[in-house]
Amino acid sequence: MQSRNQRRGLNALTKNGPVVVRHLRSRGEIADALPGFAEAHVARFLATGRISNLIRPERRVFLAELAKLLSDSGWMNLSRLLVGGQPIAWNYGFQFAGTWFWYQPTFDLSLIHIFLAWTEGQQQLPSRSVLLTCDDGPRSTLTDMLPVLQELELSCLFFVTGASLRESPCMLWHEEMLLMFLTATDACRLDLAEISVAAHPAGRQEKQLLWWDLVKKLSRYDESTRRKFVEKIRVQLGLPSNWSAAYTADLAACRRFLMLNGDELHSLTAAGMCVGAHTISHPMLSQSPEELSWNEISESRRGLESVLGERVWAMAYPFGDLASVTRRELEMAERAGYKCAFLNFGGGFGAQTARFAWPRVHVVGNISLPEFEAHVSGFYRWLREGLLGEQAVTGLGG
Repeated sequence: MQSRNQRRGLNALTKNGPVVVRHLRSRGEIADALPGFAEAHVARFLATGRISNLIRPERRVFLAELAKLLSDSGWMNLSRLLVGGQPIAWNYGFQFAGTWFWYQPTFDLSLIHIFLAWTEGQQQLPSRSVLLTCDDGPRSTLTDMLPVLQELELSCLFFVTGASLRESPCMLWHEEMLLMFLTATDACRLDLAEISVAAHPAGRQEKQLLWWDLVKKLSRYDESTRRKFVEKIRVQLGLPSNWSAAYTADLAACRRFLMLNGDELHSLTAAGMCVGAHTISHPMLSQSPEELSWNEISESRRGLESVLGERVWAMAYPFGDLASVTRRELEMAERAGYKCAFLNFGGGFGAQTARFAWPRVHVVGNISLPEFEAHVSGFYRWLREGLLGEQAVTGLGG
């Protein structure tokens, strides 16, 4: 029989989604879940000023080998408590002769879940907190980024598009179009009377300017129509139908330009990472008709929840700058059931920041350490606000 405190705690948990206990017994299930268990154990000890024994690789290897041995005999049991599909507590234990053995438990203190509680006014953020996020969902997040995160005992909130709901790998349409322009010769011409485009771009800069104009214009159309335009552009640029083979055949290019699929998303969540929505097809939402924007925002959440079997509570706006997001999209994100949504500029959390316009520091490959420090410290934002005014930095048109 549950005590009053237990019932109160359970009721608090159910506000964040269904509460489920799952017992993992097979080798494969346990192997997938152990990294998340180890990460949570290390984080819990660090939060209290102690060092977990799972900080040592040999201890983790021991638990993995012990799980293999005992799962074959049916004695192994890795129990997980999930809230809204997200694991928040574990017990590495055993079941033998009808008796349960409590061996090594832990619970989740990852900043991602602390951040979610903070957005809902339920918890304070630790001082000097940094929330890691990553957009689009290229395969490199699993092959290159995840091992580094696991080595450093960090969590990340990955925002992925509807491209990751498909079985076959594909590129995002705007990246595919840019690669087309960069692959085509300087003698190319483009004539798209339907969207008032007639151009003869010469050189990389002119091609990029034309590409960006097309991103805005094609965002007015649904994904299917947009794809037809992209195919028409390929033909007019004089590229063969297999032009992308140079990218899909190269392992490094595949990791960079092809998106994760559903199985790979499960690998991320099994490793203790969190997945958020990034719309169905990555249009510039401010340029899309209202019905299309709503579908991109709401169906992205539904599709991911269907594939992952867990709650999707965060969203990042595609491109995420002042030109690509309006107050309309902020209102839609809230109406669609998200708890918060992220922009791609501004940096730093503040008490006055709107939950559906969280700023972020946009980290790119060529950013210098001093520039990164200026963003994280808030100096860059302070300087822009002083020069351009508050509205120019955080205001969103409607």
